[in-house]
Amino acid sequence: MELTVLHHKRHVARIYQLVILLALVFLGFSKTGFAQPAVLWDKTLGGAENDELSKVITTSDGGMLVGASSESGVSVDKSQASRGKFDFWIVKLSSDGTRQWDKRFGGTENDRLVGVQQTSDGGYILAGTSDSEAGGDKSENDRGAIEQKGDFWVIKISSNGTKLWDKTIGSTSNDIMTSMVLAPDNSILLGGYTTGTKGADKSEARLGRDVDDDIWIVKLSANGTKQWDKTLGTVYIDRLRNVSLTAGGEFLIAGDNALYRFSQNGNQQWEKAVPQNYPGSYLVEAFQTKDGGYILGLRTSEGRLGMHALKLDAGGNIVWSRFVKGRTSTAPYNSDELACIRQTPDGGYILAGASVSKSNADKSEDVRGVFEDFWMVKLSPNGVREWDKTMGGGGTDRPTSIELTKDGGYLIGGVTDSHMEYDKTTTHRGSNDCWLLRFAPDRADNKLSFSANALNFVARVGSPSPPAQTLVLNTSGGSPAVTFTKLSKADWLILPPAALGTVSFRVNPGNLAYGTYQVRIKASAPGFVGVDLDITMVLQPAISGRAVRINAGGKAFTAADGRVFSADRYYSGVDRVSSVTGDILGTTDDELYRNARTSAAISYDIPAPNGQYMLVLHFAEIYFGAPGGKPLGERQRLFNVNIEGQRRYTNFDIIAFTVAPMRVFRFELPITITDGRMNIDLTTGAADLPTISAIEMVPLEEYTRIIEVTAAEDATVRADEFASQNFGSSTLLDVKSGTGSSIDRYTYLKFPFVSINEIISAKLRIYGNNVETGSAINLSAYGIEDDSWTESGITWKNAPIQTNAALSTVDVSTTLNYYELDVTAFVRARSKSAQKGGGLTSIILKNPSARNRKLTFHSRENPSGLAPQLIIQTSGLYLNNIRTGAVEEEVVTIQEKESSVIYPNPVSGHFMLKLSDKHQGKVSLNISNELGQSIELPASDQPVQEVNISNLSLQNGIYLLKVQSVTEMEVLRILLVK
Repeated sequence: MELTVLHHKRHVARIYQLVILLALVFLGFSKTGFAQPAVLWDKTLGGAENDELSKVITTSDGGMLVGASSESGVSVDKSQASRGKFDFWIVKLSSDGTRQWDKRFGGTENDRLVGVQQTSDGGYILAGTSDSEAGGDKSENDRGAIEQKGDFWVIKISSNGTKLWDKTIGSTSNDIMTSMVLAPDNSILLGGYTTGTKGADKSEARLGRDVDDDIWIVKLSANGTKQWDKTLGTVYIDRLRNVSLTAGGEFLIAGDNALYRFSQNGNQQWEKAVPQNYPGSYLVEAFQTKDGGYILGLRTSEGRLGMHALKLDAGGNIVWSRFVKGRTSTAPYNSDELACIRQTPDGGYILAGASVSKSNADKSEDVRGVFEDFWMVKLSPNGVREWDKTMGGGGTDRPTSIELTKDGGYLIGGVTDSHMEYDKTTTHRGSNDCWLLRFAPDRADNKLSFSANALNFVARVGSPSPPAQTLVLNTSGGSPAVTFTKLSKADWLILPPAALGTVSFRVNPGNLAYGTYQVRIKASAPGFVGVDLDITMVLQPAISGRAVRINAGGKAFTAADGRVFSADRYYSGVDRVSSVTGDILGTTDDELYRNARTSAAISYDIPAPNGQYMLVLHFAEIYFGAPGGKPLGERQRLFNVNIEGQRRYTNFDIIAFTVAPMRVFRFELPITITDGRMNIDLTTGAADLPTISAIEMVPLEEYTRIIEVTAAEDATVRADEFASQNFGSSTLLDVKSGTGSSIDRYTYLKFPFVSINEIISAKLRIYGNNVETGSAINLSAYGIEDDSWTESGITWKNAPIQTNAALSTVDVSTTLNYYELDVTAFVRARSKSAQKGGGLTSIILKNPSARNRKLTFHSRENPSGLAPQLIIQTSGLYLNNIRTGAVEEEVVTIQEKESSVIYPNPVSGHFMLKLSDKHQGKVSLNISNELGQSIELPASDQPVQEVNISNLSLQNGIYLLKVQSVTEMEVLRILLVK
């Protein structure tokens, strides 16, 4: 589109049609691999009331000056009392954000600061809008009548904040200042809008109606003397958005929908219309670029279309147009609103705005809380998105100013009412505060890094503190002075002396109640990008000494997590033990399951103090289908399980639960002991002999539970010519990276689970190997917040990206085996989301070392049954919830013939239930989750019936469907994926 140049005083009558098409179409993320800049520090400034940042600038001494409007009295960061309502407030900071001094300037009414700039003598010009009369720091009365208050107000101060002079500039009506700029000779251009006509300091008549605004610009000399003023606009409402300097020292004026250029002496050079591609959009800022053209930042209607950058050449022709936005919505609050735009040293552009969008399209990170966050987007010189960064707390955070630092970094400031959470590391002051963030350059070399991004401690009330944990603090170079800071109160964490190299962290629970405690540590050093470390302590209830653990058929054994099993005891019956060699799946404690007590009748009579216990029976099929045993067939081992004289399972089939031999199954049952003994009897059923690997009886309040969650969806995505292809139904999952076409492959995993209160650990277990020759290959797991992808729809092009560093890594060799990655911190965070209505965890697997070697793992479609799993260890607090609504004396029978069938399964809302022929008459249906919470469902006596659970408030996860008739009762598993 060509923008027509209009002569001086000629108003914009129309916008010409597009004569050139937009040359570029910009899609999602560029493949240039630009990284988000790191946050060096953030700073909250304010008093006890409202303090709103307008402008932040860098200063000649390497520090910075924050300009704000404040209604706070002497409190927190504000050292001077308020003059009236809002006052001008400036805060001088050093290069590291340390507050050096602050000053307040105001009259008796509202004085709102708009701009601040440093003069060549080291002082500063402050400018804004004032409706105060003379008094306080204001030397002149307002120019307007009682109902028409509001003038431009300018103050000159010295380098230490001493007021030198002030000037009031106004018409006889209401004048609102919106921008100011200093010329090379320290003269000042003020810009804003007014409803005033000729009179007082205004030399030209109104252009529009009495109620409509005109643009008004005023030029002052370096000492504040008025030199000239101009009124601009149409017969309608016209408002000035910003003023700036061109390379030649002229003034560029940006209105809502027009650009103007003026010489230093007030002669208008030209006027250009700004295209309105969409109704309701308007110009926010405009600057001349290094190539002599212009960059325009526009705000779209309600922000729904995103932040808009428009590049023009020197003649006003469109070079490119770029919208950046997050997940779209018809809701007006799902917006991305531009506040500032600047050209960067590399010729690109940085955009800053407020966003409440979720990750999608151009946005890589979700909104932090409920309201707006700061959102920065970096564009290349030709408008291609290079990176974006979301920063915010739990409240409203809106940027108002962004500047480039001398080292190529960024300084962004705005208004916040957030407390210290998410990205905000400093405490809340009053109603609204000023929030300032200092970013390193895009490719900052000086960085600190920990050898891990999280530490997890497990302690018990009344027991000695757990051992210290060490990691390494590295630097990209040099030996800076490091400091460690806790970002929230955590007296239980003992920090080591701050130093590079190996550092040890310790915890001391003291008198804390049991539960989970978390804190974030920041390591920082002058001139270096800092690094965060998340530390969690799971404090379990005190040990009562009543737990009993027995290695059935084996010797004393200590599990990897410290549980101690005694050698086999308290048993009766034929003393017969079976054993095997080889890998036991689903555990790292293989030796516990390689021996099992196996005979025609097995009885355990275990003495135990009265009380509530969790009974855990451990099983693994180590004969049928195992090394040295008989081939695996159907229903080869069926036996009965009786607990405390009550039948719990009839014809229990281990393989029915494990799917494969040499794999662990744990049967958990809460039990109340009243006679001082626990009786367990395993008797011969329809096939072969009973067997058992281990027994645990743990007081309910001490129990830690292992929950195995199988992937609900998994898929590989591939680059280049395969970028649009879906591989979701494949039986194998690939991971590979390197150079060359079609090399890169990532694996995506999605796990459903209900909320878990206290997660001790979470391990991702995948079965596979390096299928190409060579040494072991690095495999890394990354978390993602976007769970909207589907197994049947995901491709390289639409796959979400990770929003964090690697959670953990493992070396994968050519040996086909289970490989384990620690994903505790991420799963714990996602579990908190589940408690708020979530319930999914998505993880990406990558090879970051680009070794050109393919790693292959079994998917959930693989007939081996060795699908990816999350192994979650949770404390006894979770099990207290499980007992809610549980029926302890219920007998669960596994059918000797065909069981009832649910299809489809996974279930999205409706499913069909085909009843086994063992059911007679009408059945009752009851659905329950892993917390034991249950709901009765409508049912009929039809052999095939439709069941609707779409109207229930159920989260994604695994549920149990109890089917009860007069002749039979069975329990079926449901995987709910909405």
